[in-house]
Amino acid sequence: MAAVRHVEMLAVKGEVLAFQCKSFSSKTRDHRKGSEVSFYSLSFARDSQSFSIRDRNLSLIHKDGSAEADVVHCCSALDIQQRQKVPCVLLRLCKKRTSAFKYMLYSICTSTDAKLHAEFVLPYEMRDNISILLGPALIWSHENSVFYTSSQTSGVKEVPIPMTVNFIGELPLRRRKLVIQGAQNVPSDQSKVKNILYFIEDGRTLSSACLVPDAYSSVIQCMMVLSAEEFDGGWRSAVLAATSMKQLVRFENGLPLDVCLLPYEQPLSIQVIHTLKNDGLVVVTFSQGNVCAVWKDTFQVAGCWTGVRLLLVDDFMGCGTDQMLLVFESSSAEPLSSFLLTDLCAVTYSCCRSDGEELNSSDAAQENHLLTVQALESRLQSGLSGLEDLQRDVEVKDRLLQQSLVALTDLVSGREHHSLDPVYDDDDGAGDEEDAGMQTECAEAPLKMHRVWQRVIGQSLIVGVVLTTTSNTYVRFTLQIIKTVFQYCHAPCSVFQQKLFGESGRHCTPSCCGSYEARDDLLSLLALLDVWFFRLECPCHTLADVQGWLQESLRFERLEIDPRFTADPSSVRLFRWEQNSPFQGILSVYCRDELSLLHFLHSLCDFLPVSHDVQPLERPSVCAGSLAQTLQTEIHTVTQEASSVLRTDEGARRGEAESQTLHNLREEWLKERGRCNERLRPLLDETRYSRLIERMIHAQLDADEAALMEAPRL
Repeated sequence: MAAVRHVEMLAVKGEVLAFQCKSFSSKTRDHRKGSEVSFYSLSFARDSQSFSIRDRNLSLIHKDGSAEADVVHCCSALDIQQRQKVPCVLLRLCKKRTSAFKYMLYSICTSTDAKLHAEFVLPYEMRDNISILLGPALIWSHENSVFYTSSQTSGVKEVPIPMTVNFIGELPLRRRKLVIQGAQNVPSDQSKVKNILYFIEDGRTLSSACLVPDAYSSVIQCMMVLSAEEFDGGWRSAVLAATSMKQLVRFENGLPLDVCLLPYEQPLSIQVIHTLKNDGLVVVTFSQGNVCAVWKDTFQVAGCWTGVRLLLVDDFMGCGTDQMLLVFESSSAEPLSSFLLTDLCAVTYSCCRSDGEELNSSDAAQENHLLTVQALESRLQSGLSGLEDLQRDVEVKDRLLQQSLVALTDLVSGREHHSLDPVYDDDDGAGDEEDAGMQTECAEAPLKMHRVWQRVIGQSLIVGVVLTTTSNTYVRFTLQIIKTVFQYCHAPCSVFQQKLFGESGRHCTPSCCGSYEARDDLLSLLALLDVWFFRLECPCHTLADVQGWLQESLRFERLEIDPRFTADPSSVRLFRWEQNSPFQGILSVYCRDELSLLHFLHSLCDFLPVSHDVQPLERPSVCAGSLAQTLQTEIHTVTQEASSVLRTDEGARRGEAESQTLHNLREEWLKERGRCNERLRPLLDETRYSRLIERMIHAQLDADEAALMEAPRL
């Protein structure tokens, strides 16, 4: 009678393909034991929430009446003749009283047929680094040698380079795909090793540093290559590797990018699950039946399980995304009597598993859960503060509408109405009283000019005005920056750059230039430079340290006169980083041209992780535009009138009086220009204005009288 010894399973096209080994005793006198290997398929039924056999008739792969057959390894590989992935299985036949082992490599062509690709005999038992790859080709290692065979090779071939194998797999390249990564002893010094990549197709070798650094090669126990390509004589690659130090490391272009602490030791394999959330999962299997799942985007542990006999990944639900099937140890004869089918997102089905056993919380998982909860709490607090701000804005708008309606009603009815109350209120009582006093005083008292300063940068004249309103207890300063085109003077921006920074690039202190002067220089640059605003967001975790990157990586320096701004000592660029919440911030960039902006944005995108989002914001309108236009018109008027006066007087007077008059006019014009520099608008003396008007009236009367006397003669 035949007895089922064991069952191996493989995921194929959303179903589970099971390979079953049976042993039986022959009817001959020596009672030799025979065996057979067959296969069948199981599919998941949502109604019963279990796996059922699709066809009760078993399909036979191999049968031998004098040897015991075992399944050594099974997986899916690309058949280069059929140009599609097919399930493959490696069988081992062993006869008693012999020391040789016979191996056969089959592929499952249809639901009932199997095809033999390779058959060979080895004097030893195959145990280490067994892989079925493109071809299908069988690759394995024994001691310090690597062997391979397929239907295209005549027998078993040996790799000519002895090495200690770390990884056997496929690279997503066009020509060379089958690769072996291992350590080779240096011939000149046996104490040193060299980590190499060996391509089986053409025998080419190169350094494995293009995938992982040499320092990690000795501790890597399993690896998965996500992407690889040759680019400009180098390599671009993305690799996941599990080390003996309980770490899952993500490498990009041969450099470590991220690390996740694993809860178990002795990792065996790595698989990627494409789910609907968080860019998928990375699942690591360990010895002793342990499994750990890690979110691919955040690189945090998502779940852990123990007592797992087998892990399969495929679209068992037929929903378009992957799920992982965890098959647990069970005393039942059924192959899928205890399992968990889940993607940790929206799909979870279990059989013979209690709710408490679904997810094993390891120390690393608990720590990651705590960090996740803290991040969610901070996001919730940020959202609540934003909601409170919106509620305050709504209250302010409602209050303003009510006051406007009352004022409009009083205006229509002809009644006297009072001015509107302050719209924005602070939380502090003292601040409320002070702001209320400030609002009423600003409405009653006229603004006075406290100080005027100007800077000439390039072809631009920057004029700053400090306006003040004075009361018994409160003084308010308002600063307006006016920028207008000025064609008569020229000063490079380096002058202001040297005043903001010393010769060695250090900030200017009040001892080397007054605080007023340094602040005026900063405000002049802010008025001159164009500004762009960018919102940085990361919905998954906290933002990267943008301010630290500006100062440490780009070597930009904060201004002592205003620490909110960071300046580039090598060019005229200013930056201001305002982080509104742990997940959002506003970056303001002040520069003269868009090319410089694009260079900076390129560096910023290289620094930010993929999870960050950068969005440009609309630039607000500049309130100083009308003032600058007024000043420009006034300058044009003054220069034009002065020129016309000079031309008129030069044509009317000649000789010695002409030069003296021109000199006097120039002196008068210089005085007038000095007055314009000291005040925002030039003032006219009242006595002089009255005399001028009186002279004009007398001249008009004399002209009228002369006209009347000439009238009778005509």
